[in-house]
Amino acid sequence: MAAIGAASKLGVLIKGGAALEALGTIGGIALDKTGTLTANRPAVIDIATTNGATREEVLAVAAALEARSEHPLAAAVLAAAQPRRPPATCKPSRGPG
Repeated sequence: MAAIGAASKLGVLIKGGAALEALGTIGGIALDKTGTLTANRPAVIDIATTNGATREEVLAVAAALEARSEHPLAAAVLAAAQPRRPPATCKPSRGPG
């Protein structure tokens, strides 16, 4: 298991010989710009608020903005808002951001 020790010195953790052996069967790996591996199932896990807005209000506005999008992240927002039902209309307004 010299390969596991060598990988460890490079900062790579390999969980045993079976995992190391399985690496030989991989045809490709996809990473995002930060190097994060995902399961291709985006989901809303937290909602940050500011200026007195509630989580429900923030999610409702986000869902209204994503309502016509086909992007996977939009689908995650809409799925999170599903039980809350997004507003039927959205009025844009100028702001600092």
